[in-house]
Amino acid sequence: MKKGILLLIGILFIESCQPEYKDIEGKNGSYKYFIDSYINPSDISLLKGPSNKSYVKFNSGILINVVSGKKFKDIAREHGESGETIFRYWKPPYSRVPYGIKKISFFIKDPDGKLKDVSNDVTIICPFYRLFIQSGYKADYTYYEKKVNHLTKEDLMYLVNPLEINLDKLQAETIIIKLFLEDGRIITKQK
Repeated sequence: MKKGILLLIGILFIESCQPEYKDIEGKNGSYKYFIDSYINPSDISLLKGPSNKSYVKFNSGILINVVSGKKFKDIAREHGESGETIFRYWKPPYSRVPYGIKKISFFIKDPDGKLKDVSNDVTIICPFYRLFIQSGYKADYTYYEKKVNHLTKEDLMYLVNPLEINLDKLQAETIIIKLFLEDGRIITKQK
């Protein structure tokens, strides 16, 4: 009996420590925005993950979320979200979505030490959730693969963080990634 009570108390304690996901109305599981925050990155990382997967992580920078008010709503509108449709979800699946990205490029050094653009050999693997948002949160979304040098302005608006990339075609120890931002900044990282 004591073990059962202790187990019940333990479960209740663990549940009370879980974050509670609420929208502005406070209804658990109901949301007005699929993307709950955006980041204008000031740094990037190139990471290795499980199963030899690679990722670009957009770090630090200015975080804009729903409590940011007008700025958040303006960026959300650019991404097709008005905040007028309430949909059910355990929690918004995308946080810290990068914004303000103009271009992403990958480089390696050739034997002479000169940079060679290899963006045509790098592929991103990304969820295609733009149609889900545009359908009023009704359509399913899938994943797509696209070469980095073929990314459109719209593709760059709907990246995720971290972003899965395929570097399998690159035969180099040193990879350089350059992130070109709309405000004119260029963030460079060498791995």
